[in-house]
Amino acid sequence: MAEAHDSAVHRKTKFYIKNAVVPFEEDRHHELKGHRNICFEELPDWAFIDGDGGRTSRKPVSRYINAFLNGGEGGVIYMGIIDDGTIKGVRLTEYQADHIRASIDDLLQTRYQPPVEEYRYKVKLVPVIQQGLEPEELHAVLQSYSNGNK
Repeated sequence: MAEAHDSAVHRKTKFYIKNAVVPFEEDRHHELKGHRNICFEELPDWAFIDGDGGRTSRKPVSRYINAFLNGGEGGVIYMGIIDDGTIKGVRLTEYQADHIRASIDDLLQTRYQPPVEEYRYKVKLVPVIQQGLEPEELHAVLQSYSNGNK
């Protein structure tokens, strides 16, 4: 992850560069997911394997959240990074970003028993930018993100 210093607001904005490769692999503390399907109900129809009793080719993120909680050591799930570590990103409208946050809150606070307290997890959306942006373009993208796309 890279950081850009925004002198106008005196803070650092973290971002990823599209098609770069993260410097780590999946392990017991890092899970890479190229999609944004939080719960089983959000999986697309094409993810179900015909005639296989509900098995899917894609696993919902909730499965890995559960593993990290039960493992006792925690972890980070990176949505928008595929299994080989390539950063692809996930395009989200503001509504979709809010939906992801609400889905995770719903999952952890109403579906899990006992509920997971809010201070035990964090949802952080990080922008993915094209490589080679001019400084002015980068500044505009990051400014736009920090103004209303959190």
